[in-house]
Amino acid sequence: MLFPTLRSGLKRSIANIGEYTSVPKWWDIVCIYAQPPSRYWKSERGKGEGLAPLRYHLLDLGLHEKTYERISPLIFKTTGLIIGCMKKQTKKTDIIDIGTELFAVKGYNATGIDAVLKQAGVPKGSFYNYFSSKEDFGLAIIDQFALQYESKLASFFDDASVPPLGRMRNYFEHSLRHLSENEFTKGCLIGNLGQELADQNERFRARLAEIFHTWKKRFAACLAEAQEQGSLAPDLDTDILAEFTLAAWEGAILRAKVMKSPQPIVHFIDTLFATVLRA
Repeated sequence: MLFPTLRSGLKRSIANIGEYTSVPKWWDIVCIYAQPPSRYWKSERGKGEGLAPLRYHLLDLGLHEKTYERISPLIFKTTGLIIGCMKKQTKKTDIIDIGTELFAVKGYNATGIDAVLKQAGVPKGSFYNYFSSKEDFGLAIIDQFALQYESKLASFFDDASVPPLGRMRNYFEHSLRHLSENEFTKGCLIGNLGQELADQNERFRARLAEIFHTWKKRFAACLAEAQEQGSLAPDLDTDILAEFTLAAWEGAILRAKVMKSPQPIVHFIDTLFATVLRA
Protein backbone atom coordinates (compact mmCIF):
# COMPACT_ATOMS: atom_id res chain seq x y z
CA MET A 1 0.00 0.00 0.00
CA LEU A 2 1.19 3.52 -0.73
CA PHE A 3 1.93 5.70 2.24
CA PRO A 4 -0.42 8.65 3.01
CA THR A 5 2.10 11.26 1.84
CA LEU A 6 2.24 9.60 -1.58
CA ARG A 7 -1.45 8.89 -1.82
CA SER A 8 -2.51 12.47 -1.19
CA GLY A 9 -0.07 13.86 -3.75
CA LEU A 10 -1.11 11.31 -6.34
CA LYS A 11 -4.79 11.99 -5.84
CA ARG A 12 -4.23 15.72 -6.27
CA SER A 13 -2.39 15.07 -9.51
CA ILE A 14 -4.92 12.57 -10.81
CA ALA A 15 -7.72 15.03 -10.22
CA ASN A 16 -6.04 17.36 -12.74
CA ILE A 17 -5.61 14.84 -15.52
CA GLY A 18 -9.11 15.32 -16.88
CA GLU A 19 -10.54 13.81 -19.99
CA TYR A 20 -7.77 11.49 -21.23
CA THR A 21 -9.06 7.95 -21.36
CA SER A 22 -6.89 5.19 -22.79
CA VAL A 23 -4.28 3.02 -21.17
CA PRO A 24 -3.34 -0.04 -23.25
CA LYS A 25 -5.02 -3.13 -21.86
CA TRP A 26 -1.81 -4.91 -20.84
CA TRP A 27 -0.68 -2.06 -18.55
CA ASP A 28 -2.30 -2.56 -15.17
CA ILE A 29 0.29 -1.65 -12.55
CA VAL A 30 1.70 1.76 -11.79
CA CYS A 31 5.26 2.26 -10.57
CA ILE A 32 6.03 5.39 -8.60
CA TYR A 33 9.71 6.33 -8.52
CA ALA A 34 11.07 8.66 -5.85
CA GLN A 35 13.11 11.47 -7.40
CA PRO A 36 15.68 11.85 -5.98
CA PRO A 37 15.69 8.12 -5.17
CA SER A 38 15.82 8.53 -1.39
CA ARG A 39 13.15 11.21 -1.10
CA TYR A 40 10.39 8.90 0.08
CA TRP A 41 11.92 5.45 -0.13
CA LYS A 42 14.72 5.89 2.39
CA SER A 43 12.58 7.61 5.00
CA GLU A 44 9.66 5.22 4.68
CA ARG A 45 11.39 1.90 4.08
CA GLY A 46 15.00 2.39 5.19
CA LYS A 47 16.43 1.82 1.71
CA GLY A 48 17.89 4.43 -0.56
CA GLU A 49 19.74 2.61 -3.31
CA GLY A 50 18.66 3.27 -6.88
CA LEU A 51 15.19 4.10 -8.17
CA ALA A 52 12.78 2.40 -5.82
CA PRO A 53 9.42 1.34 -7.28
CA LEU A 54 6.29 1.45 -5.17
CA ARG A 55 3.64 -0.57 -6.97
CA TYR A 56 -0.01 0.22 -6.81
CA HIS A 57 -2.89 -1.22 -8.81
CA LEU A 58 -4.39 1.12 -11.36
CA LEU A 59 -7.90 0.24 -10.31
CA ASP A 60 -7.25 1.28 -6.73
CA LEU A 61 -5.91 4.66 -7.82
CA GLY A 62 -8.61 5.24 -10.41
CA LEU A 63 -6.02 5.36 -13.18
CA HIS A 64 -7.54 2.68 -15.37
CA GLU A 65 -9.34 5.39 -17.38
CA LYS A 66 -6.43 7.79 -17.64
CA THR A 67 -3.80 8.17 -20.33
CA TYR A 68 -0.29 7.25 -19.26
CA GLU A 69 1.40 9.94 -21.36
CA ARG A 70 -0.52 12.63 -19.48
CA ILE A 71 -0.09 11.10 -16.05
CA SER A 72 3.71 11.22 -15.96
CA PRO A 73 4.40 14.98 -16.15
CA LEU A 74 1.44 15.88 -13.93
CA ILE A 75 2.45 13.49 -11.19
CA PHE A 76 6.01 14.78 -11.36
CA LYS A 77 5.00 18.43 -11.11
CA THR A 78 2.73 17.84 -8.14
CA THR A 79 4.70 15.30 -6.10
CA GLY A 80 8.25 15.30 -7.47
CA LEU A 81 7.75 11.67 -8.48
CA ILE A 82 8.25 10.00 -11.82
CA ILE A 83 5.40 7.67 -12.67
CA GLY A 84 6.02 4.64 -14.85
CA CYS A 85 4.07 1.57 -15.84
CA MET A 86 4.98 -2.05 -15.31
CA LYS A 87 3.48 -4.78 -17.40
CA LYS A 88 1.55 -7.67 -16.01
CA GLN A 89 3.62 -10.44 -17.61
CA THR A 90 1.54 -12.72 -19.82
CA LYS A 91 2.26 -14.89 -22.85
CA LYS A 92 1.30 -11.94 -25.02
CA THR A 93 3.79 -9.64 -23.34
CA ASP A 94 6.43 -12.40 -23.48
CA ILE A 95 5.93 -12.59 -27.24
CA ILE A 96 6.13 -8.80 -27.58
CA ASP A 97 9.29 -8.59 -25.45
CA ILE A 98 11.04 -11.32 -27.45
CA GLY A 99 9.90 -9.78 -30.72
CA THR A 100 11.25 -6.39 -29.64
CA GLU A 101 14.66 -7.91 -28.96
CA LEU A 102 14.74 -9.76 -32.29
CA PHE A 103 13.51 -6.74 -34.26
CA ALA A 104 16.28 -4.64 -32.68
CA VAL A 105 18.97 -7.10 -33.79
CA LYS A 106 17.61 -8.58 -37.03
CA GLY A 107 14.93 -6.16 -38.22
CA TYR A 108 11.27 -6.76 -39.03
CA ASN A 109 11.55 -8.64 -42.32
CA ALA A 110 14.30 -11.02 -41.16
CA THR A 111 12.49 -11.94 -37.93
CA GLY A 112 10.30 -14.99 -38.38
CA ILE A 113 7.25 -15.60 -36.21
CA ASP A 114 8.44 -19.18 -35.62
CA ALA A 115 11.66 -17.92 -34.00
CA VAL A 116 9.71 -15.61 -31.68
CA LEU A 117 7.27 -18.32 -30.64
CA LYS A 118 10.04 -20.86 -30.08
CA GLN A 119 11.78 -18.53 -27.64
CA ALA A 120 8.46 -17.73 -25.94
CA GLY A 121 7.47 -21.39 -25.69
CA VAL A 122 4.16 -20.71 -27.43
CA PRO A 123 2.56 -22.98 -30.09
CA LYS A 124 2.32 -21.34 -33.50
CA GLY A 125 -1.45 -21.58 -33.57
CA SER A 126 -1.67 -19.56 -30.36
CA PHE A 127 -0.01 -16.56 -31.99
CA TYR A 128 -3.25 -15.68 -33.75
CA ASN A 129 -5.09 -15.58 -30.44
CA TYR A 130 -3.07 -12.45 -29.70
CA PHE A 131 -2.33 -10.88 -33.09
CA SER A 132 -4.21 -10.97 -36.37
CA SER A 133 -1.05 -10.81 -38.46
CA LYS A 134 2.69 -10.15 -38.35
CA GLU A 135 1.90 -6.53 -39.18
CA ASP A 136 -0.38 -6.29 -36.16
CA PHE A 137 2.38 -7.87 -34.07
CA GLY A 138 4.92 -5.35 -35.36
CA LEU A 139 2.65 -2.43 -34.52
CA ALA A 140 2.13 -3.81 -31.00
CA ILE A 141 5.92 -3.93 -30.55
CA ILE A 142 6.25 -0.34 -31.75
CA ASP A 143 3.47 0.84 -29.45
CA GLN A 144 4.96 -0.86 -26.40
CA PHE A 145 8.44 0.46 -27.15
CA ALA A 146 7.09 4.00 -27.60
CA LEU A 147 5.24 3.84 -24.29
CA GLN A 148 8.27 2.56 -22.40
CA TYR A 149 10.56 5.08 -24.07
CA GLU A 150 8.25 7.93 -23.13
CA SER A 151 8.84 6.99 -19.50
CA LYS A 152 12.60 7.18 -20.09
CA LEU A 153 12.28 10.58 -21.76
CA ALA A 154 10.13 11.86 -18.91
CA SER A 155 12.78 10.84 -16.37
CA PHE A 156 15.20 13.26 -18.06
CA PHE A 157 13.11 16.01 -19.60
CA ASP A 158 10.68 16.44 -16.69
CA ASP A 159 13.45 16.73 -14.11
CA ALA A 160 13.00 20.34 -13.00
CA SER A 161 16.06 20.11 -10.73
CA VAL A 162 18.31 20.19 -13.82
CA PRO A 163 18.55 23.17 -16.25
CA PRO A 164 16.86 22.49 -19.63
CA LEU A 165 20.03 22.05 -21.69
CA GLY A 166 21.50 19.93 -18.90
CA ARG A 167 18.49 17.59 -19.14
CA MET A 168 19.05 17.20 -22.87
CA ARG A 169 22.77 16.55 -22.43
CA ASN A 170 22.08 14.03 -19.64
CA TYR A 171 19.70 12.17 -21.94
CA PHE A 172 22.20 12.00 -24.81
CA GLU A 173 25.09 10.93 -22.57
CA HIS A 174 22.96 8.29 -20.81
CA SER A 175 21.92 6.94 -24.22
CA LEU A 176 25.54 6.87 -25.35
CA ARG A 177 26.46 4.74 -22.34
CA HIS A 178 23.56 2.38 -23.04
CA LEU A 179 24.50 2.01 -26.71
CA SER A 180 28.14 1.44 -25.75
CA GLU A 181 27.15 -1.32 -23.33
CA ASN A 182 25.41 -3.08 -26.23
CA GLU A 183 28.47 -2.52 -28.44
CA PHE A 184 26.32 -0.53 -30.88
CA THR A 185 24.59 -3.70 -32.10
CA LYS A 186 21.01 -2.46 -31.90
CA GLY A 187 20.90 1.30 -32.43
CA CYS A 188 17.48 2.94 -32.16
CA LEU A 189 14.57 0.56 -32.74
CA ILE A 190 12.32 3.30 -34.16
CA GLY A 191 15.09 4.59 -36.41
CA ASN A 192 15.94 1.08 -37.59
CA LEU A 193 12.34 0.25 -38.42
CA GLY A 194 11.87 3.61 -40.10
CA GLN A 195 14.73 2.91 -42.50
CA GLU A 196 13.51 -0.62 -43.15
CA LEU A 197 9.75 -0.13 -43.42
CA ALA A 198 8.87 3.46 -44.33
CA ASP A 199 8.77 2.64 -48.06
CA GLN A 200 7.13 -0.75 -47.57
CA ASN A 201 4.14 -0.22 -45.33
CA GLU A 202 2.09 2.93 -44.82
CA ARG A 203 0.74 1.89 -41.41
CA PHE A 204 4.27 1.44 -40.09
CA ARG A 205 5.46 4.67 -41.72
CA ALA A 206 2.63 6.70 -40.20
CA ARG A 207 3.07 5.27 -36.70
CA LEU A 208 6.85 5.74 -36.74
CA ALA A 209 6.45 9.32 -37.99
CA GLU A 210 4.06 9.97 -35.13
CA ILE A 211 6.61 8.73 -32.59
CA PHE A 212 9.39 10.86 -34.07
CA HIS A 213 7.05 13.85 -33.91
CA THR A 214 6.42 13.18 -30.22
CA TRP A 215 10.16 13.06 -29.55
CA LYS A 216 10.69 16.28 -31.50
CA LYS A 217 8.04 17.99 -29.36
CA ARG A 218 9.95 16.88 -26.25
CA PHE A 219 13.12 18.48 -27.60
CA ALA A 220 11.30 21.64 -28.70
CA ALA A 221 9.66 22.15 -25.30
CA CYS A 222 13.02 21.73 -23.56
CA LEU A 223 14.69 24.20 -25.93
CA ALA A 224 11.86 26.72 -25.48
CA GLU A 225 12.33 26.50 -21.72
CA ALA A 226 16.06 27.09 -22.19
CA GLN A 227 15.23 30.24 -24.16
CA GLU A 228 12.94 31.47 -21.39
CA GLN A 229 15.78 31.00 -18.90
CA GLY A 230 18.29 32.81 -21.11
CA SER A 231 20.56 29.84 -21.78
CA LEU A 232 19.62 29.62 -25.49
CA ALA A 233 19.66 32.46 -28.02
CA PRO A 234 16.19 34.03 -28.45
CA ASP A 235 16.55 34.32 -32.24
CA LEU A 236 16.65 30.54 -32.74
CA ASP A 237 13.49 28.74 -33.89
CA THR A 238 13.13 25.99 -31.29
CA ASP A 239 10.86 23.87 -33.50
CA ILE A 240 13.38 23.83 -36.36
CA LEU A 241 16.24 23.36 -33.91
CA ALA A 242 14.45 20.38 -32.34
CA GLU A 243 13.92 18.86 -35.81
CA PHE A 244 17.60 19.33 -36.61
CA THR A 245 18.72 17.90 -33.25
CA LEU A 246 16.56 14.79 -33.61
CA ALA A 247 17.71 14.19 -37.20
CA ALA A 248 21.37 14.62 -36.24
CA TRP A 249 20.93 12.37 -33.19
CA GLU A 250 19.37 9.56 -35.21
CA GLY A 251 22.07 9.94 -37.85
CA ALA A 252 24.80 9.76 -35.21
CA ILE A 253 23.28 6.57 -33.79
CA LEU A 254 23.20 5.01 -37.25
CA ARG A 255 26.84 5.89 -37.96
CA ALA A 256 27.90 4.61 -34.53
CA LYS A 257 26.16 1.33 -35.31
CA VAL A 258 27.88 1.05 -38.70
CA MET A 259 31.30 2.05 -37.34
CA LYS A 260 30.93 0.11 -34.05
CA SER A 261 32.32 3.20 -32.40
CA PRO A 262 31.08 5.89 -29.99
CA GLN A 263 32.85 8.64 -31.93
CA PRO A 264 29.92 9.80 -34.11
CA ILE A 265 27.77 10.27 -31.01
CA VAL A 266 30.56 11.91 -29.02
CA HIS A 267 31.14 14.35 -31.89
CA PHE A 268 27.41 15.01 -32.17
CA ILE A 269 27.07 15.84 -28.46
CA ASP A 270 30.20 18.01 -28.35
CA THR A 271 29.29 19.95 -31.49
CA LEU A 272 25.66 20.40 -30.53
CA PHE A 273 26.41 21.96 -27.17
CA ALA A 274 29.52 23.87 -28.25
CA THR A 275 28.22 25.51 -31.43
CA VAL A 276 24.53 24.92 -32.12
CA LEU A 277 22.82 25.44 -28.78
CA ARG A 278 24.36 28.86 -28.23
CA ALA A 279 23.27 31.49 -25.74
